Amino acid sequence: EATVLGSEDLELAARRAMLESRRNAIRRLVPEWNTALALVVRETSVDVITDPSKIGNVLMHYADQCREELLSVAPGRLPKTRIDTRTRIANLYSLRRGIKIRALYQHTAIRDRHTRSYLTEMAENGAKIRFAAAVPGRSLVIDRDVALLPIPGSKPGAQGLAVVRESNVIAWVVATFEQLWAEALPYERSEERRVGK
Repeated sequence: EATVLGSEDLELAARRAMLESRRNAIRRLVPEWNTALALVVRETSVDVITDPSKIGNVLMHYADQCREELLSVAPGRLPKTRIDTRTRIANLYSLRRGIKIRALYQHTAIRDRHTRSYLTEMAENGAKIRFAAAVPGRSLVIDRDVALLPIPGSKPGAQGLAVVRESNVIAWVVATFEQLWAEALPYERSEERRVGK
């Protein structure tokens, strides 16, 4: 038996050892594969929120999660809504936490008393504010990791919110912001012009 089957037993044992070695190598790769897969999913992720109550909660969540910088673009005057009140509180809280806020508004926004009051309060608390002749639309970028972009809702007059984590889209939004920022009028100069100094 040993003479007839011995060499085959040795060969079988060698193949089992090689198979076990390959199995262990594959098992070691699984965590790396899962990590890589999670990064790909995260980078291409776009969530769309259409429920108005959830939109406010998402805005508050990301304002609270911000670690370093908020870039904001807002055309026209601020709406007088509950979400606006929550946003105001969140922005002031962010400034007090040391978050850098740069906000870009359309020139026409300064004409509205409610908006002017808000912007004055923000500037006094450390926000950098500038005005441009025209801006592409409302947007918010958090730590250059997430962009919040309003989108038209399925019903007329309704709005949704796209939560974008795709790095190329965020880079484009930031580049657009920086170009507009470089050409925009600082808040202080705008105030001087408004009061005729």
